[in-house]
Amino acid sequence: VFSMGTMTTVSEHPIRLHVGMQHNISVPLFLLLSFLTMGLFALYWKFRQMEACNDMLGEDRFDFDHWVLFSIFTLGGYHLYCQYKMAEAIVDFERNNGIEPVWELEIVSFLLSAFFVPFIADSIMQAEINKVVTMKLA
Repeated sequence: VFSMGTMTTVSEHPIRLHVGMQHNISVPLFLLLSFLTMGLFALYWKFRQMEACNDMLGEDRFDFDHWVLFSIFTLGGYHLYCQYKMAEAIVDFERNNGIEPVWELEIVSFLLSAFFVPFIADSIMQAEINKVVTMKLA
């Protein structure tokens, strides 16, 4: 992490300055829009979650285009992998910044997605992203 031309560690500035309110999303609204559009809006929601995770991490670890392409080619297998890895990144970020994460978020997200309820997994992950944004502003 660079700050004012000098290198600092993540522990000195644990919550990244650019994780802002643009990542605080209304879970009920996005869930409703995802249902009403039969999942099409969920693609946009996933894009926004990937942006939020990348901002939290300070790197481009999650790429939406690759996610779409590989999820199609692997018949959803890559989606399950990404759900797990995104949840893992959120939990790691929360633990490193003194925020209590949801119990076993990685496994819960993976299992919910595997059993055809990814909207619920996205809702839980979004609630965690919102918690990070809210804690940063407090």
